Amino acid sequence: MEVGTLSLLVLISVSLLSISLFPLKHKTKRSLYPLPPGPRSLPLTGNLLQLGPTTQPHITFTSLSKTYGPIFSLQLGQVTTIVISSQEYAKQVFTNHDFALAGRHEPDAVRVQSHHEWSIAWLPPGPRWRSLCRICTTELFASQRLDSYVSLRKQKVQELLNFINKSAKEGTAVEIGPAAFTTTLNLLSRTIFSTDLAGLNSDSSQEFKKTVEGIMVEAGGPNVSDFYPVLTPLDLQGVRRRMDRLVPVLHRAFDEQIDRRIKNREEGSIAPNDLLDVLIDSNLGVEESEFRQSLKSVFGDLFAAGTDTSSNTVEWAMAELLQNPIKMAKACNELL
Repeated sequence: MEVGTLSLLVLISVSLLSISLFPLKHKTKRSLYPLPPGPRSLPLTGNLLQLGPTTQPHITFTSLSKTYGPIFSLQLGQVTTIVISSQEYAKQVFTNHDFALAGRHEPDAVRVQSHHEWSIAWLPPGPRWRSLCRICTTELFASQRLDSYVSLRKQKVQELLNFINKSAKEGTAVEIGPAAFTTTLNLLSRTIFSTDLAGLNSDSSQEFKKTVEGIMVEAGGPNVSDFYPVLTPLDLQGVRRRMDRLVPVLHRAFDEQIDRRIKNREEGSIAPNDLLDVLIDSNLGVEESEFRQSLKSVFGDLFAAGTDTSSNTVEWAMAELLQNPIKMAKACNELL
């Protein structure tokens, strides 16, 4: 959505509200805290109309940093935002003061089906967050675990190469994005569930891809409800409604794997000792009624972060190589 459309929605929304919904004590409270310098904000809309195209906020921030310094403040509707555009200060924030600044404001989109209450990305620091981070770090990202997945990674890459080779012999074009997505999807699903969720060039893979992409768009796009929390119940842009249709698609896939694993365990089958088994054994210290929701939120984080970004990176890299024959030839020579 371009800034013009968003701005129009903001103006229409604000015009429907009484000025009493924005109490004066909000301004008084804000003035008690020393804020970095920033551009003068307009009544009600703040600096929203000054941001430029929503697809290029980094350009606007770079321009503002030249005027107001490496740390500056913006008023985005009702939300006060601090922007750090210096590598030096960003390092201090993420290393020296990471715990103090670890809390995040959850976009309305991630509140669908209470995802934010169990999401590693959105939970505030606390026992629940630390428990989830510890399990994921130990079972997914530890050096010993990564080394144990070497053969699996080789297998999935070989399957992709075989698919490309077969398509080349048949004279069939290969869509790099979907093929890379399916490979990363199955690599992750084998790590978590010990099974593939889709086959290369399968309809189920494309449905999963569209669902993940849709969720990323809705969660990452501008939403009036995030700038004006008082408007959240109205869902003026329909973000929550669209998320209510997308999230269950992922949850159905996760429910199928969870149900199958629980049934196998009840029948005495040998457990594969993957992430799903570890999470089931840990029980995450919650009531049974919350346990399944917690699993689906964790899996949603992992699949959204681990599939969409990886496949997009591969697709963009291939596009760049096709535009640069010399670089392509150099890359081919290095692989031979």
